[in-house]
Amino acid sequence: MTVVTICRSALKCPMRAADEGASAMRVRVDPERCRGHARCLTIAPDVFDFLDLEDRAVVREGAVSGADPAVLREAERECPEQAISVELDTEAQGNDDEH
Repeated sequence: MTVVTICRSALKCPMRAADEGASAMRVRVDPERCRGHARCLTIAPDVFDFLDLEDRAVVREGAVSGADPAVLREAERECPEQAISVELDTEAQGNDDEH
């Protein structure tokens, strides 16, 4: 499973933490659930890649940091297999080296 973390200002991020000035997000594609519909690639082509031999999507390394959190949430919502998760990353908060 690929995990990527991004940070956004609390004002721009729909997943903002109430007590934090910035929030980190974690994006995952569950390889067991993904069936290769590729809707995520249509919505966020700069964030997701497709593994042809495995017939599934993955998160591109380093691509999430420039992505709009609303676009990531849309990709999560539109996945018919619910294989994408976008979550608040509480482990990365407060650690500037992770961002």
